[in-house]
Amino acid sequence: KVFLPPTFAHQMAIPLLQDFRAEQPDITLEIASKPATNPNDGDADVAVVYKQPEVSTSILDLLWMVQLSVVCTPKVAQRIVDADLAAIVSSNDLLHVKLEGRPRHEFWEMFMRRAGHPEIKVNRGLVFDTAQLAVQYALSGEGLALVDPMLFKAEIASGKLVQPFDILLDDGYGYYLATHPEDLNNEAVAL
Repeated sequence: KVFLPPTFAHQMAIPLLQDFRAEQPDITLEIASKPATNPNDGDADVAVVYKQPEVSTSILDLLWMVQLSVVCTPKVAQRIVDADLAAIVSSNDLLHVKLEGRPRHEFWEMFMRRAGHPEIKVNRGLVFDTAQLAVQYALSGEGLALVDPMLFKAEIASGKLVQPFDILLDDGYGYYLATHPEDLNNEAVAL
């Protein structure tokens, strides 16, 4: 059984799973998509987890560290071409991605501190439980989403989304491939 976080599953896992199936057609995979920050949640043999680095009894292989960036549609970006960052953030809906146990506006607050504007109030807008939903709303033509652009490469490459600022925020989280040490003896897990 494989657990994948929802946004990762929707945006990145399908091509990887297709490649794996082409190479290993005899291995049956059961895929579950749920938010996961703990590789020991449920009965997964392998999981991709979004979490902060920590010492764990599981084997955690870093896939990449997350860097958040503002994304929006080109239509929204055109409206903000000549405005400064503070004016842009103040005049657009902010799309937040909430993590359980964390303040709902934490990442936007961190982003504005990083950008040198800690005075800008960011405790407004819409709050989503996944980056996928925040970006889906942004694609409707409204709002600024603060997400990991690695998860939305196709939308950025196609021009559906743009990154109007060069500012990246290291949020302290990463995506890890997690397995239990004893499961490495299972050939399917090892593959």
